[in-house]
Amino acid sequence: MTIEIPVIDLSRHLKTGDDEHACKQAAAAMEELGLFIIRDPRVDPGLPVRYRDMMQSFYRLSPEVKAKYIQKPQPDGTQLYETGWRPPNTEAPRRRDEILPLIPADMRPPESPPADLKERFMDPNGPLS
Repeated sequence: MTIEIPVIDLSRHLKTGDDEHACKQAAAAMEELGLFIIRDPRVDPGLPVRYRDMMQSFYRLSPEVKAKYIQKPQPDGTQLYETGWRPPNTEAPRRRDEILPLIPADMRPPESPPADLKERFMDPNGPLS
């Protein structure tokens, strides 16, 4: 089964200022599929490839170099959520002890799951304050 994702081209809107056409297309796509692709001629089509290449280069760096990108606590001791580099084996799913009694005994997990082997990097979205 193949699904055609609607593509909404903003060229017409940018030339004429006509919002209605693009809005109707977006509303119909959301109603039918829940998603659509926006094509904006102002965006360089090579950006996703450059971003992928940049991230691949980052993950090839040694752990010592990537450690410079581990998020530092803010001056007040708090940390921004999900920013910076997270090394492998540093994140583990939390054990939800409050819901364990709701799970039948024969289906309960015997112990907490292990830490995740993946590493990740998240850019902060917006100003760091």
